[in-house]
Amino acid sequence: MNKKLLVASLLFVFFCRAWGYASEDSDEYLAARNNMRSGKSDFAFMHLISITRSKAKSRYQERALFETGEYYFRRADYYDASRVLKKLIESYPDSKIRPFALFYLLKIAQYQNNKALTEAVKNEIINYKQVVLVFKDTKEFRFRSIFGKRYRLIYHIDKIELFEDEKLFAQISY
Repeated sequence: MNKKLLVASLLFVFFCRAWGYASEDSDEYLAARNNMRSGKSDFAFMHLISITRSKAKSRYQERALFETGEYYFRRADYYDASRVLKKLIESYPDSKIRPFALFYLLKIAQYQNNKALTEAVKNEIINYKQVVLVFKDTKEFRFRSIFGKRYRLIYHIDKIELFEDEKLFAQISY
């Protein structure tokens, strides 16, 4: 009986602790959002970094990884942007944000004039998801980051376009 009570107590403590981490991440993300609304992007970034370094996976970690990569990219810190975006892609292979992260990696490879990596990322974007265009010429996916960027990914029959705030950010033809 004592062993069962001990095991139950340990499980209770473990689950409460994990729930506490998720709650902390929720508070961190809310603080990041509030800082962005106040125009304090650097403080928002610090909250996002805290979420990405959290041991427990939370529902905000995926977004925080993308938005941290986005922040680094805007600062022309392509090394850290690439590192964080690759972590997102590896940790969340079925993420809806994945194609947006891949386009950032494509831009980084192009900026670094790395032709082999550019081609590899292009192929990964093209082969990522089979999109069926039945009765339509295009299919769209949208995402809005904490930094206020509105992304729109458009799959055409012969190309994929990524728009950022309605400006063409990148395009792949196939």
